[in-house]
Amino acid sequence: MNAANNSCESTGEFPGRFRTIQLHPTRRCNLACLHCYSNSEPSQREMIDLNATKWFLKYAFEKGFNNISLSGGEPFLYNNLEALLGYCKETGYQVTMATNGMMLGSERNQNLLKYVDLVAVSIDGQEGLHDHIRAKLGAYTKMLEGVEVLRKHRKAFGFIHTVSPQSWESLIWLGEFAVAQGAKLLQLHPLEMAGRANAEMGGEVINEELAHKIYILTEYLRQKHFGELIIQLDMLHRDYLLEFPQVVSAFERSCGKKKAIKRLNGYHYTG
Repeated sequence: MNAANNSCESTGEFPGRFRTIQLHPTRRCNLACLHCYSNSEPSQREMIDLNATKWFLKYAFEKGFNNISLSGGEPFLYNNLEALLGYCKETGYQVTMATNGMMLGSERNQNLLKYVDLVAVSIDGQEGLHDHIRAKLGAYTKMLEGVEVLRKHRKAFGFIHTVSPQSWESLIWLGEFAVAQGAKLLQLHPLEMAGRANAEMGGEVINEELAHKIYILTEYLRQKHFGELIIQLDMLHRDYLLEFPQVVSAFERSCGKKKAIKRLNGYHYTG
């Protein structure tokens, strides 16, 4: 996310405006990952009401929102997913979806890809660690099969990785892996102590020293894979947000040509 420079703030212009709604249609999931912030799992059954959601999305689009980011739970387990996706595209939204990639073998789910602009596949590291975090033997292999389906359908995709004290040393491997697979995006999200992570990964806290290491490795990856892979790090310090609230506003994309501000006093990243 790029921070706006002062000239953009003074003019009040919003070039490349990109306003996102995070939508979780269900907390039902085929997995019960150790770090899941929403406590999603197979036993969850609640799903959002389609008609109420459509009403809200129409209202939000009229107010300037233009991107839907679907997550969960596993979005492919939402019963009314085709109706929801079709309505989003009909209304004019761009649609991105986060998925564990394991349910792309079915004809139904492959057909739904026509409604999605970008698919983000979650990955927790190399095979052993991925299967451990996913609490499912064979999850890594099944995820790779899903990635192959995305390539077959020529669907733009990226990877999402939850960075933990167990996985940070694999970030260089992860960058190379993402490029080799043909991904367009690598999103790095530091582990948060929320949901199931509180019980299952309570000792895996991202401290200040590790946050700095993650930041430095991200900068290295951005330079190494410049022009072939977009690297995004979701790391912002509360004090930084208070000082520069524009980094989470509609100023974000391309406000001027000045280089984005970066600091290391407390962790955050705006590259």
